[in-house]
Amino acid sequence: IDPQAVGGHHLIYLPKYTAPGSPWQNMPDEQIKAVWLKNLEKMFPDFNRDWIRECVVSRAKYVEPLHPLNSMHLIPAIDTPVGGLFLATTAQIYPALTNGESAARHAREAADIILQQRQPPLPCRSESFRCVNWPQYP
Repeated sequence: IDPQAVGGHHLIYLPKYTAPGSPWQNMPDEQIKAVWLKNLEKMFPDFNRDWIRECVVSRAKYVEPLHPLNSMHLIPAIDTPVGGLFLATTAQIYPALTNGESAARHAREAADIILQQRQPPLPCRSESFRCVNWPQYP
Protein backbone atom coordinates (compact mmCIF):
# COMPACT_ATOMS: atom_id res chain seq x y z
CA ILE A 1 0.00 0.00 0.00
CA ASP A 2 1.34 3.42 -0.90
CA PRO A 3 2.36 5.14 2.36
CA GLN A 4 0.34 8.21 1.26
CA ALA A 5 -2.81 6.09 1.59
CA VAL A 6 -2.04 5.31 5.25
CA GLY A 7 -0.88 8.63 6.66
CA GLY A 8 2.73 8.28 5.51
CA HIS A 9 3.16 4.95 7.27
CA HIS A 10 3.93 1.54 5.83
CA LEU A 11 1.32 -1.17 6.28
CA ILE A 12 2.78 -4.66 6.60
CA TYR A 13 0.80 -7.89 6.52
CA LEU A 14 2.53 -10.94 7.99
CA PRO A 15 0.32 -13.98 7.40
CA LYS A 16 0.56 -17.24 9.31
CA TYR A 17 -2.05 -19.71 8.12
CA THR A 18 -2.50 -22.64 10.49
CA ALA A 19 -4.66 -25.71 10.72
CA PRO A 20 -7.54 -25.69 13.19
CA GLY A 21 -6.22 -26.87 16.55
CA SER A 22 -2.72 -25.50 15.93
CA PRO A 23 -0.95 -24.15 19.04
CA TRP A 24 -0.82 -20.77 17.24
CA GLN A 25 -4.62 -20.56 17.56
CA ASN A 26 -4.41 -20.47 21.37
CA MET A 27 -1.26 -18.38 21.80
CA PRO A 28 -1.77 -15.00 23.46
CA ASP A 29 -1.47 -12.03 21.08
CA GLU A 30 1.59 -10.72 22.93
CA GLN A 31 3.41 -14.02 22.44
CA ILE A 32 2.63 -14.01 18.71
CA LYS A 33 3.84 -10.42 18.42
CA ALA A 34 7.07 -11.34 20.24
CA VAL A 35 7.76 -14.19 17.79
CA TRP A 36 7.14 -11.97 14.75
CA LEU A 37 9.27 -9.13 16.11
CA LYS A 38 12.14 -11.48 16.91
CA ASN A 39 12.02 -12.84 13.35
CA LEU A 40 11.82 -9.36 11.83
CA GLU A 41 14.94 -8.43 13.79
CA LYS A 42 16.73 -11.52 12.43
CA MET A 43 15.72 -10.68 8.87
CA PHE A 44 16.38 -6.95 9.14
CA PRO A 45 19.20 -6.19 11.61
CA ASP A 46 18.50 -2.44 11.38
CA PHE A 47 14.82 -2.95 12.29
CA ASN A 48 13.71 -0.78 15.20
CA ARG A 49 10.65 -1.73 17.29
CA ASP A 50 9.99 1.97 17.88
CA TRP A 51 8.92 2.21 14.23
CA ILE A 52 5.77 0.23 14.99
CA ARG A 53 2.68 2.37 15.53
CA GLU A 54 0.22 -0.49 15.91
CA CYS A 55 0.31 -4.27 15.78
CA VAL A 56 -2.89 -6.28 15.39
CA VAL A 57 -3.24 -10.06 15.57
CA SER A 58 -6.24 -11.30 13.60
CA ARG A 59 -7.67 -14.77 13.90
CA ALA A 60 -10.12 -16.51 11.64
CA LYS A 61 -10.99 -20.16 11.88
CA TYR A 62 -11.67 -20.45 8.15
CA VAL A 63 -10.10 -18.09 5.63
CA GLU A 64 -10.05 -19.97 2.35
CA PRO A 65 -13.09 -21.37 0.55
CA LEU A 66 -12.87 -25.11 -0.03
CA HIS A 67 -13.51 -26.31 -3.55
CA PRO A 68 -14.16 -30.00 -4.21
CA LEU A 69 -12.05 -31.66 -6.90
CA ASN A 70 -13.28 -31.17 -10.45
CA SER A 71 -15.72 -28.45 -9.43
CA MET A 72 -14.34 -25.37 -11.21
CA HIS A 73 -17.52 -25.35 -13.30
CA LEU A 74 -19.49 -24.59 -10.10
CA ILE A 75 -17.70 -21.30 -9.42
CA PRO A 76 -20.18 -18.53 -10.24
CA ALA A 77 -19.41 -15.98 -12.92
CA ILE A 78 -19.12 -12.27 -12.18
CA ASP A 79 -21.83 -11.52 -14.73
CA THR A 80 -25.13 -12.99 -13.53
CA PRO A 81 -28.27 -13.85 -15.51
CA VAL A 82 -29.96 -10.82 -13.93
CA GLY A 83 -29.25 -7.70 -15.98
CA GLY A 84 -27.20 -5.15 -14.05
CA LEU A 85 -26.47 -7.56 -11.18
CA PHE A 86 -22.89 -8.71 -10.72
CA LEU A 87 -21.19 -10.99 -8.20
CA ALA A 88 -17.63 -10.52 -6.97
CA THR A 89 -16.56 -12.86 -4.18
CA THR A 90 -13.35 -14.49 -2.99
CA ALA A 91 -14.82 -17.88 -3.93
CA GLN A 92 -14.26 -16.84 -7.57
CA ILE A 93 -10.51 -16.35 -7.07
CA TYR A 94 -9.82 -20.11 -7.05
CA PRO A 95 -7.41 -21.70 -8.00
CA ALA A 96 -5.26 -18.69 -6.99
CA LEU A 97 -4.65 -18.13 -3.29
CA THR A 98 -7.08 -15.80 -1.58
CA ASN A 99 -4.73 -13.00 -0.59
CA GLY A 100 -4.73 -9.24 -0.92
CA GLU A 101 -3.06 -9.27 -4.32
CA SER A 102 -5.50 -11.83 -5.73
CA ALA A 103 -8.48 -9.99 -4.25
CA ALA A 104 -7.33 -6.69 -5.79
CA ARG A 105 -6.78 -8.36 -9.17
CA HIS A 106 -10.24 -9.96 -8.99
CA ALA A 107 -11.81 -6.60 -8.06
CA ARG A 108 -10.19 -4.97 -11.11
CA GLU A 109 -11.44 -7.79 -13.35
CA ALA A 110 -14.95 -7.43 -11.92
CA ALA A 111 -14.85 -3.64 -12.40
CA ASP A 112 -13.77 -4.10 -16.03
CA ILE A 113 -16.68 -6.46 -16.70
CA ILE A 114 -19.15 -4.14 -14.99
CA LEU A 115 -17.89 -1.08 -16.88
CA GLN A 116 -18.03 -2.94 -20.22
CA GLN A 117 -21.69 -3.78 -19.63
CA ARG A 118 -22.79 -0.57 -17.94
CA GLN A 119 -26.22 0.71 -18.78
CA PRO A 120 -27.62 4.19 -18.37
CA PRO A 121 -29.02 4.63 -14.86
CA LEU A 122 -32.72 4.14 -14.29
CA PRO A 123 -34.65 7.30 -13.46
CA CYS A 124 -34.95 7.84 -9.72
CA ARG A 125 -38.57 7.66 -8.53
CA SER A 126 -38.04 7.46 -4.81
CA GLU A 127 -39.71 9.87 -2.43
CA SER A 128 -37.76 8.63 0.59
CA PHE A 129 -34.21 8.60 -0.81
CA ARG A 130 -32.15 11.37 -2.30
CA CYS A 131 -31.62 10.72 -6.00
CA VAL A 132 -28.05 10.84 -7.21
CA ASN A 133 -26.75 11.35 -10.71
CA TRP A 134 -23.94 8.83 -10.87
CA PRO A 135 -20.79 9.85 -12.73
CA GLN A 136 -20.36 8.68 -16.28
CA TYR A 137 -17.20 6.59 -16.59
CA PRO A 138 -15.09 6.74 -19.76
